[in-house]
Amino acid sequence: ILMIKYKGKLHKMWRKTDDLYGDVTTVLQENIAGVKVVKSFAKENYEINKFTAKVDIYLTNMLEAVIYWARRILSPSGIIGIIWWPGCFTLIVTKSNSNLLWPS
Repeated sequence: ILMIKYKGKLHKMWRKTDDLYGDVTTVLQENIAGVKVVKSFAKENYEINKFTAKVDIYLTNMLEAVIYWARRILSPSGIIGIIWWPGCFTLIVTKSNSNLLWPS
């Protein structure tokens, strides 16, 4: 239910994150392909700063998306659900084979 409620916002955030990752890889690819040109014009610092700026934007957006996801999905009710489902499975398994819980 929580995923359905926040699906649109999360989808937009992850889409933006994917686009920013594409920007980072594009800058990296251009720098690798044009390393001789960059060195010949002594633009190493400029390219490093450009790449660092793109990475910072990407990481900031990624962190915002993860925090949004954690606050909305892993809210107290979400945490209870995450704990409850494996707990129910464990009880079913251990009731069928009680030696797992209390070895004799």
